[in-house]
Amino acid sequence: MIFSEISSTNDYLKQRLTKSEPLTEGSVILAVHQTKGRGQMDSIWKTRAGENLTFSFPLYPRFLSIQNQFWLNIGISLAVLKSIQEVLPKHDVSIKWPNDILINNKKASGMLIENSLKGKIWNYSIVGIGININQEDFEVDTQFSATSFKNEDKQHFDLDQVFQIVCKHLNHYYTELQDSENWDDLKQTYLDNLLGYNKIRSFRIQKSGFIQEGVIQNVDEFGQLCIQIDGRIEKFGLKEVQFIS
Repeated sequence: MIFSEISSTNDYLKQRLTKSEPLTEGSVILAVHQTKGRGQMDSIWKTRAGENLTFSFPLYPRFLSIQNQFWLNIGISLAVLKSIQEVLPKHDVSIKWPNDILINNKKASGMLIENSLKGKIWNYSIVGIGININQEDFEVDTQFSATSFKNEDKQHFDLDQVFQIVCKHLNHYYTELQDSENWDDLKQTYLDNLLGYNKIRSFRIQKSGFIQEGVIQNVDEFGQLCIQIDGRIEKFGLKEVQFIS
């Protein structure tokens, strides 16, 4: 389903699903212009009409236990990462924890995964993805400056062709997730493409305000970033730590 203009594709899906209006898994809500796109922790995702990909889709990943929610984030992140690597093979593409995708250390894609649970039962997930394709200038409040395919590769891209590539990788990685024997390989691929993994970086610890050097060692089963600081492993949730360099 394509909307010429919509406030938020995630919000539209949530309204439909909370009203028990059934949607087939993977049905795509795509916006030519999304006026109130959202990112993690209610951050704003602004894009120009007709120049980027902004879309959402429902999933019913009941093959995952509630304790394994972060595996969905791993699969979706890898799908977007591999899509961009396929389109831009000559550029450095990485994941910034938990699921921003960077091209040459500049943010080109973000996603918002919203899970609905009923007790111990997984009700549904809404996956929203934004990818900057042909937009050349941005107004974003982010530590990593925003970029697009066009800015990095100096050419115009066909949105439909890119979208088909993204869908191909989403289908692949969602299928991979359904076999737990693949999880170790998926996790290692995620870590291998994670910004700062096994490298000394500077981080600002939001609670104390201190800047400290550390090395990302892992992301645990709850999605917390595990950083070795002063010889000990400290775990951080979303917005609790900031990359400095």
